[in-house]
Amino acid sequence: DQLIVSGAGPHAIGGATDTRFQALFAGSYTASGAVLAAGMRIAPTITPSVGVDIYGLSLGPTLVEAASGIHPVIAALDVDLAITAGVATVTDLAGIRIRALTAQTGTTNASGIKIDATPTGATTNRGLWNLGTSTLEGQVTVGDGTAALPGLVFVSGGTNGLFRGGGNYLGFSTAGVERLQIDVFGVVAIGTTDTTTG
Repeated sequence: DQLIVSGAGPHAIGGATDTRFQALFAGSYTASGAVLAAGMRIAPTITPSVGVDIYGLSLGPTLVEAASGIHPVIAALDVDLAITAGVATVTDLAGIRIRALTAQTGTTNASGIKIDATPTGATTNRGLWNLGTSTLEGQVTVGDGTAALPGLVFVSGGTNGLFRGGGNYLGFSTAGVERLQIDVFGVVAIGTTDTTTG
């Protein structure tokens, strides 16, 4: 089956059109699936030409700013999840969930989420910004960094943090200067980079 929506819109499926949206999926639906229920499921089998990127879903909108005034938010994807209270027990609730990702032989890198580049042009640019509490149960990998620009820093102190120094030692810096060093033998040097004396 094929669904084709053409023209500028607005268009709606399952409800009245809304001039805020070019296409709107609305209405109520009682799902009968025993394992999975969804308002929309995209599950194509894609066989591309060799050498091209493959995406199950690609978002590439052109978002035009107004000539003046303020846009509180501009985003390519917005998740606004509402739950109607019931008596069921919910094991996991997530705005976005990434399930099975099984890489095939020959894959170099596999990631649940990959951010190719940090945004540029803003007062503050972040590849990932979480305003809430984060729980990371696996291993966290960060860049080595340097004493001047540590790999692990704080929001309000970009030159205070931890870095991996040459020879595989752990360094701590404040104001972009190394203050403490722990070498591969566990020897600690404070106020000096020489762990052979003291």
